[in-house]
Amino acid sequence: MSAPDQRYPGRHEAIIDRETWERAQLMLEAKSQSVRGKGRQAPDRSPLTGRLFDETGDRLTPSYTTKKERRIRYFVSNRLVDRSATKTSDRSGWRLPADQLEEAVVSAIADRLKVAKPVNATDVGAIRRVAQAIGQISSGKARASGLLDLVSRVEVTPGMLEIELQRDKLAGLFETSLKDVPADVATISAPFQQRRRGIETKLVYGHEPPKIDTVLLRRVARGYAWWEEIRTGRATFKEIVRREKLSRRFVAIHLDLAFLAPDIVVAIAAGQQPSDLSAQGLRDAPLPACWDAQRAVLTKAQQ
Repeated sequence: MSAPDQRYPGRHEAIIDRETWERAQLMLEAKSQSVRGKGRQAPDRSPLTGRLFDETGDRLTPSYTTKKERRIRYFVSNRLVDRSATKTSDRSGWRLPADQLEEAVVSAIADRLKVAKPVNATDVGAIRRVAQAIGQISSGKARASGLLDLVSRVEVTPGMLEIELQRDKLAGLFETSLKDVPADVATISAPFQQRRRGIETKLVYGHEPPKIDTVLLRRVARGYAWWEEIRTGRATFKEIVRREKLSRRFVAIHLDLAFLAPDIVVAIAAGQQPSDLSAQGLRDAPLPACWDAQRAVLTKAQQ
C-alpha cells in the first residue's frame, strides 16, 4: 500500500498464489489481439512470452520503453521487475532487445532446418513434401511467426541460446512419429554475443560479418590528413579550425585519432574494431596516447 511519502506491506493474505497469477497474466498476454481503444492487431506483441527463461530458471518478462514516440520492446529477467513483497535481492539478470532476440531464435531454427535430413530417405514424395514445407516456413513474410510457433522453450545462458522445439509440430513437419523426430532439430544450441556501441546494446547471433563504421573511419582519415598538414607546415591548428568552421575541441578529437595504434587503425579499416570503439565513444572519452594503454582500455571494455 502506498502513502504520499511511504510504502507499507499489505497485511492480508494473497487471494491467489503467485504461480496462478503469473499463469493468468501469460494467458491474457497470449489472447490479447488488439491495441486498447484502436480495435486492431497489436503491432508489438512478444510471441515468445511465457517461453523464455534465463539460466537460473527465472522467466523473462516482456517490457518496453518509448523513444521518440517509438516503442522498443525488451525481455527482462522477472526478478529485475518484480515489485512484490516476495521479490529476491538478486539484481543480476538479462535485459535483451526483443526484436533481436526473436530474430536470433528465428535464424537459429531456420539454419538448423536447412541442413536437417529427411527421416524417410527412401520416400521421394515425402522428401519433396518435407523440403517444400520447410522452405515455406523458413521464408517469406510469415517466416518469423511460423518458426517461433515451433518453439517450446528458450533458455538464455551467457553466450548461448538453448532452444527446445515442440516435437509434435516437428513430427507433422517431417511426416514422422514423435519418437523419430531428429534430436538435433528438436534441441538447438545457438551461440550469441552482446555488443555495446555507445549506449546501444546489440544482440548478435552466430558470426556476424565485419561491418565498417564509416563515421569512425572517416574521422580517422580526416585526423591523419589534418595532422599531416600540421606536421609538414602547410597549416596550423588555428588555420584548420578556421577553415573547417569547427570547434577547437572537435578538431583536437580528430587529431587524436592520428595517433591510434597501427593495429587498431587496421581493425577499424576492416570493420573488426572492438564494438566499444565508436566515433561517439571517442568523442566522450578519448583514448590515451600510449599504444599499449589504448589496447589495454579496449581489451578491458570487451570483458
